[in-house]
Amino acid sequence: MKARVLAFLISLSIFSSIQILPVSAETKLLPATITGTWLSTQLLTVRFEDEKGTYTFVSDTVLIRITIEANGTVTGTCGGATFSVGKIRENRNWFGSLFDLGTDYVFEGQLTGKIFDMDPLPEKKIKVPFNLKEGYLQGTLFQKKGWDGNPMVNFKLGKR
Repeated sequence: MKARVLAFLISLSIFSSIQILPVSAETKLLPATITGTWLSTQLLTVRFEDEKGTYTFVSDTVLIRITIEANGTVTGTCGGATFSVGKIRENRNWFGSLFDLGTDYVFEGQLTGKIFDMDPLPEKKIKVPFNLKEGYLQGTLFQKKGWDGNPMVNFKLGKR
């Protein structure tokens, strides 16, 4: 009996995420608890491929400062780079929350500019899954290259 209930809940979760009706023109707003300006100083690592095809890592401590708008847009800086091209979206439904699968939110976008002096990459695609936990935004900033994701920093940002 428990297996049937679990199977029902899983199928309900899967099928509830399938879009059957046309998407409304309205944009779903983010909760006020995550909007605003968040910041912290963090040790961040950038990965790049050298001329031999070997991955090299460089690190420095930088200020991460983001402002999240209710419509999901993000502005801000990560060291000397700027967050651009992307929006925050909700990342899981009630089933994922119940079993702690994934994170509540994810930002996919780009960092434009060098994060710090030794950063050789002027542009990086990024993915940032995160939760609001104990009054802080907590998650990981990933540097993306194709399917590959390299964690640059596990962050904990406080609201200003």
